[in-house]
Amino acid sequence: MGNPVPAQMTEDFFTKIRVISDTTTFYPLEQDGYESQQRNDNMSLRTTLVYLKNQLDEDFRFFCAGDLIVVLQQWREMLFFIQTNESKSAEILRMQLQSIREILIFLFGTKFESVMRRNISLAKRQVFSYYIDKYVKLSKEDYLPLINALRFDPDSREIGYYFNQGISAIYPTYPINMITALLFNNGRIVSRYSAPNSIKLEPETISLLQLFVNVEYEKVQDLTGSERFDSNYIKRENNDSLKHKNAFLRIERTPVGCTLSSTRCSKDSPLVLLIVTQNPKMDDSMKGRILDMMTELTDKLYQTPIVRSEPTRIEVFEGLIHYVVINRTKGDVFELPLDISLSLLSEYKSFETEAECKSIFSQLTTKLASYSMSAMISGHTTMIWGELGFQFSYEMRVEDEDGNILKPANVFSPPPFEDDNGINYTLISNSLFPTSKSPVTVYEILTIFVGKVQAKSTLNANIEIMGLYKRHNVY
Repeated sequence: MGNPVPAQMTEDFFTKIRVISDTTTFYPLEQDGYESQQRNDNMSLRTTLVYLKNQLDEDFRFFCAGDLIVVLQQWREMLFFIQTNESKSAEILRMQLQSIREILIFLFGTKFESVMRRNISLAKRQVFSYYIDKYVKLSKEDYLPLINALRFDPDSREIGYYFNQGISAIYPTYPINMITALLFNNGRIVSRYSAPNSIKLEPETISLLQLFVNVEYEKVQDLTGSERFDSNYIKRENNDSLKHKNAFLRIERTPVGCTLSSTRCSKDSPLVLLIVTQNPKMDDSMKGRILDMMTELTDKLYQTPIVRSEPTRIEVFEGLIHYVVINRTKGDVFELPLDISLSLLSEYKSFETEAECKSIFSQLTTKLASYSMSAMISGHTTMIWGELGFQFSYEMRVEDEDGNILKPANVFSPPPFEDDNGINYTLISNSLFPTSKSPVTVYEILTIFVGKVQAKSTLNANIEIMGLYKRHNVY
């Protein structure tokens, strides 16, 4: 029989977000009387913070009130506000606000605020609202969006292999200024391909493309085999899943106008194909070439053999509940399967229902994400915390091209929120190794163990987990 669940971990949680300009509440939309009543309070709050900053040089960043924590950040005279009663750190809430700011830039570019002052567009606010609502929903369902990590589909590895083989063969025949191509399965990344000689997008930018697909394409029931691919459907005039949308992607940290071309691979397919091109404006000829490439690629995927995945060898350690390794340089994610983690948790704690077990696991991974962001922003490369009968650990590991572990020369100090680039892992690696002439790879290892496990055992397990990651054929 497992231990009972602590009462502190079964309460209801909420998160509120606001983005306020000098003329309006940009988010959320004022849809009812309650939101309308909040408008004056929002503007008063913004005005007070601007006064404290400009007149008294006081930068008011966060405060706690009872079980609430509120984080406030200013950027280009806009106020970003987040409030929650979840057990989260100020650091992870700041990172959530940075993600929201990146969504704003992704949709409208860095000059949007001047446009909005001249002509407050309800349509732009609605689009922004769709994205923020989806981001908040995904962050509640999954801890990886909280730490800006990608969610992959581990059950579609074979399709991903044939996707890369197919697009690498046909890409040279289509002059479309392609940057990257991705295949998604109900919003999870199946595979991604970077065009040769193009600028490689950072994982933080890929996460915005994943959000785009989750916003534009609702989850549908899975199909089997070749039903997921229909090249004839893609070229039909009534293909309402075909989209060409403008977006601003960071290329070498500068937002650049690009076009996102996407379609389902058949009428009811959960698979979505996304082609990213450096074409801020699209004429019919370019759209035609992209459509032709999508059609040929889908036809190749239709012809691929259906192969069942070989079971992946799973290794666990005494007292382990969950682990995840994130390659912050490439974006790869290697995670203990969630069903295994739930089984390990249910052996340690007693639950009346499966839903209760999943809820507690979600709270644990949220706490793990929160602790990890606190360590990263504080400049710590290794930290361990004990709470509520569990042990949470975070380790940042940097390796050279030969896989040798490097000792940082400096301590990372995050830039202010006002900095247009924000916090990113390229900045972190450059800060830790300012004189390095060779590329380095940044990893993060996050784990949850039961509380009785010693810290030394946790760190030893991290070495084993990294070994598992390197032996695993990651994406």
